Amino acid sequence: MDYGQGLALSDTAGIVCAGDTAPGATRQLAYGDALQVGRFVCTSRETGMTCENTRTRHGFELSQASYRFY
Repeated sequence: MDYGQGLALSDTAGIVCAGDTAPGATRQLAYGDALQVGRFVCTSRETGMTCENTRTRHGFELSQASYRFY
C-alpha cells in the first residue's frame, strides 16, 4: 500500500492511500470534455486534468508529470 498515487473527489479533494485497484466505476474523458463530481467540475485537456470546487474555487491540476492543489 502506497500513499499518494491517486486523488479522491467528494465535497473535498485529497490524496489517497490504496493498493493496486481503484474503487467504483471509472470514466475516461476525451480532451475538452468535463464531468461534475459532487461540487467539483473536472475538465480534461491534452496538458492534464483540472478539477475545481464550484463553491470555493479551490481545486487541483493533474498531469503525468505533476499535480498542484490551489
